[in-house]
Amino acid sequence: RGVAETLHSIGEVHFHQGKFEQALNFYFRALKREQQLRLLPSVARSFDRIAACYAATNRHQQAVFYYEKAVANGQRAHAREPLMN
Repeated sequence: RGVAETLHSIGEVHFHQGKFEQALNFYFRALKREQQLRLLPSVARSFDRIAACYAATNRHQQAVFYYEKAVANGQRAHAREPLMN
């Protein structure tokens, strides 16, 4: 989990520097590890950040695709969590 989190953080740095292709590289690497570990909330977050990169580079069709994946994975993650009062 630690490696995935670090990869995601590096992606965030690149994203905030406007280096979207580099950010995508790190987000996809983080995503792969998160999927292997079945970390659904983290998978949803990575899909969201991937979508944000595509949106920032005017690749809107890809952005929508990944935003939809983020929503689907977020719903799955939420369904697995116990209800909190």
